[in-house]
Amino acid sequence: MRVEAVAVGTRSSACAIAVYGQGVLAEAVAALIGIRGHQVALVGTREGVARRCEITTDANVHYTTACAVKALPDLCGLRGAEAVVVAVPATAYGATVEELFPHLASGQTVFIVGAALGAALEFESLLSRRGDLMISVVEISRPFTSAEVSPTGLRISGARDTLMLSGRTLNQTRTGLSAGGGILNGLVPASNILERAFFDMDRWLDTAALLFSVLGTQPTPAVTAVMAALRQELQQLAKAYGINRLPEPHVARQVRNPDHAAALLEEGIVDEFVILSTLARLKYMTTPVLDAVIDLSSAVLGTDVRKEGRQIDDLGLIGMDAQEISEHISA
Repeated sequence: MRVEAVAVGTRSSACAIAVYGQGVLAEAVAALIGIRGHQVALVGTREGVARRCEITTDANVHYTTACAVKALPDLCGLRGAEAVVVAVPATAYGATVEELFPHLASGQTVFIVGAALGAALEFESLLSRRGDLMISVVEISRPFTSAEVSPTGLRISGARDTLMLSGRTLNQTRTGLSAGGGILNGLVPASNILERAFFDMDRWLDTAALLFSVLGTQPTPAVTAVMAALRQELQQLAKAYGINRLPEPHVARQVRNPDHAAALLEEGIVDEFVILSTLARLKYMTTPVLDAVIDLSSAVLGTDVRKEGRQIDDLGLIGMDAQEISEHISA
């Protein structure tokens, strides 16, 4: 085990990074940016954060560091930020754009970290309804597996050395690489936003595993077979949309607390599974396991997650078939 003690402010940066969001997700993203020496602020809050961070990487390297993140309660300060980093659940995208739009300026880059499927498309669609700001919207894969506040500080597990990045267009992807290269580690461009999303396939497997946690089912050969079948369906769906560069998914995790698992399950299904099912239908593909996870989740949660879920229309893809979608995101 390697242990590092990194003092706060050991180096400076010309970047002024504003992180928008509430809770541990935004705090963890701000911490990962802050420990690289950037001037980072959590916007929309009056309380800064000064914590000891315990970080475990994908390569199972452990280290600790000190982190200080200042508060930026006035959203007007966003206009001076070189980059705005959004760290919110997908269901909050609409409210986020509504709150941020009056305080953004043309020429800025908005990074959606831990982006859900089609995040950049949805943000672009929402922004276009508000006005004509020339803003680059770029989505980035989740930078860690999980984060939680512990008695000793902030615990970030599975911090990634490589993150995939994409805008809707090639120019936006290039802008994101230029503006975001120093913000987070190892940014790698995706060919389009679908490839970026499928790079995070393990988050979908995690969501499916949560269903078994809610049902109280322990890992068994039968559960393993279901998860393998789901992974195969997702891989086939990716290939149907011309995506062949896929990482090996991580082992899906289960959550022991049923109540916590249920909340995470609903969020995961609503955020992305419904859109995945629609994409499959547009390719005339059958995805029985994927659809079963959605339907069983509706039953155990007592809510119609297909109705509540993000729809393909939310991404501004109204009336498009599979070929039109592929052309739109590869423009």
